[in-house]
Amino acid sequence: MEQLALELVKKHWLIAAFVIAISLISGLIKILRAVIDTHEDLYLKRDLKRLTELKASVSVGSQVAKFIDKRIEEEAFALASGIRTAKEDAEQTSNVTKHFTLPGPDYAVKICWQTRTVK
Repeated sequence: MEQLALELVKKHWLIAAFVIAISLISGLIKILRAVIDTHEDLYLKRDLKRLTELKASVSVGSQVAKFIDKRIEEEAFALASGIRTAKEDAEQTSNVTKHFTLPGPDYAVKICWQTRTVK
């Protein structure tokens, strides 16, 4: 059995190298995904999880609950946008992004037409 495998590898070494390369690349991708998922769970979502757990132990109508709700919104905004700023800047950025709409496809054509110079 081992001799048969060795003979196949000797005859078709290019295919064997290709199979080994693909298996190494797929293993590396799996490891990289696991590292990224662990980083996301341990570091990025850590504050949001703490705040939601803390919210359960605070009375509903208190000032602390309002503060925690606001912090949860800020953390959710930071996770969604990737922007971590001071509280005032986060509110300003959040307000801007709520009302921001992307222009349509004809907008790019207008910009290109306006930047052309006629000689």
